[in-house]
Amino acid sequence: MIYSAKQATIAILKGTALPDNLQVSGSLYLNGCTGLTALPDNLQVSGSLDLRGCTKLKALPDNLQVSGELYLRGCKRLTATIRNAAKKRYRVR
Repeated sequence: MIYSAKQATIAILKGTALPDNLQVSGSLYLNGCTGLTALPDNLQVSGSLDLRGCTKLKALPDNLQVSGELYLRGCKRLTATIRNAAKKRYRVR
């Protein structure tokens, strides 16, 4: 399923579960979504993915694909192992 970045952001802010294998056209800005605990598996973002301040996010989805930067500052529940793995695969900021 393909969502625009705006559609995906609105759905997440409303607490709507997003389907696995989601493709987002453009950058996805979820910074400050303190209630966000997970993202769908196989998420594909054609721009950047901003997760700064998502304090309850525990893991990154399986097979995450991000074309731009991946912002993780303030994601307190992501372990060092997850952060280091992300740095090897993405442009983490």
